[in-house]
Amino acid sequence: QIELRIMAHLSKDQRLIEAFKNNEDIHKITAAEIFNCNLSEVSSEQRRYAKVINFGLIYGMSAYGLAKNLNIDRASAQSYIERYFARYPSVRNYMEEAKQSAKNKGYVETYFGRRLWVPEINGSNGIARAGAERAAING
Repeated sequence: QIELRIMAHLSKDQRLIEAFKNNEDIHKITAAEIFNCNLSEVSSEQRRYAKVINFGLIYGMSAYGLAKNLNIDRASAQSYIERYFARYPSVRNYMEEAKQSAKNKGYVETYFGRRLWVPEINGSNGIARAGAERAAING
């Protein structure tokens, strides 16, 4: 779960930070939010879905990718994504700010100060641009 802990730190999302401070099951918490149920009612399948969502979204997975990965329709995947970001709004804000910063500068700076150049982030090729946006988030 190191990636999620790092995202909690970078995004300063209070819900994520508190969950980790209290040693809570972040996948179960996310599942309860996404599936609108109590923690005690979360099934192992719902937790598995939430785990895919937790990790997939921080790596830039789209509704299309999530739908394919979970074998669900795109509308359901989009709904899960919206619920995720409603629960963890600072994660979305961090991701958007990271992309915008990379678009403005043409590079993303890693936590240790290394520059990763992403010229494709302002390009017209959608696939290359999406890859550059993911790189900006993952810095």
